Amino acid sequence: MKKIIAGNWKMFKNPEQTRAFFKSWKSRAMSASNEIVFFPPAVCLEAAAQELKGTPVRWGCQNAYFQGQGAFTGENSPQMIKE
Repeated sequence: MKKIIAGNWKMFKNPEQTRAFFKSWKSRAMSASNEIVFFPPAVCLEAAAQELKGTPVRWGCQNAYFQGQGAFTGENSPQMIKE
């Protein structure tokens, strides 16, 4: 049975640090036998998506608000995250 290994990093990496982390780490991910998923903060999503493209590693946002849009300061909707 394949295991899922998932984690987030709260507020410990900015976009530049996210890119550096995945550049140094993704070669190990290519040979992983388990499913690996990272959940960086919203400001790091683009960096994660760019660095993980072409790898089996998946990513998501560590926080999503249930409303699609509206005056919800600081929140991210699933549609915003997807785009």
